[in-house]
Amino acid sequence: MDKLFKYYALDGRGIQGANKRPIDHAYDSAEAAFKISTFCLETAVPGTYRLLAKHPTDIHKYHYFNIKCPNCGGTLEEIMPAKDKHVLPMYACTCCNR
Repeated sequence: MDKLFKYYALDGRGIQGANKRPIDHAYDSAEAAFKISTFCLETAVPGTYRLLAKHPTDIHKYHYFNIKCPNCGGTLEEIMPAKDKHVLPMYACTCCNR
């Protein structure tokens, strides 16, 4: 477990839970965040986040997500593609990174 990284469990709202907002508390591990949610955001650099999935997930599931920034509540935009079915796209905040 690397203390440099923070993990935010995501709460889903809307149709099929597509509107994702971070639960207020940051965790020190993905495992801790996955106890609350099946998706979480990982951050090491402020304003950029990697979406992680507890279970294998394909693009048809996460492509429609509308994810909010843990820092400011702005909308996150995809900046890098998924690495595999657990390490999903990287996002940047449209407000924090102006």
